[in-house]
Amino acid sequence: MKENRPDCPSCKSKNTCIIFWGYPGDMEWYLDAVAKKEIASGGCTMSSNDPKWQCNDCRHRWGKRVDEEEWELLYDEDYPYTESGY
Repeated sequence: MKENRPDCPSCKSKNTCIIFWGYPGDMEWYLDAVAKKEIASGGCTMSSNDPKWQCNDCRHRWGKRVDEEEWELLYDEDYPYTESGY
């Protein structure tokens, strides 16, 4: 990924991850990434003001979720494994 994980603005922890929104097409990958705290589960229902980041220590969420096109520009990789493409 091109983008570094930011420190939590609430507790200043460096233990943060991106929030995955949408239904994962590859459930094995998804559950493994959640277990390793590489991503946080955002849920399947999305809105126009969903957070992008989560602190793994205090659970604070902040930022603005990126869509599929933004993801591919930021991370130089396909949007991960969603059936809906979102």
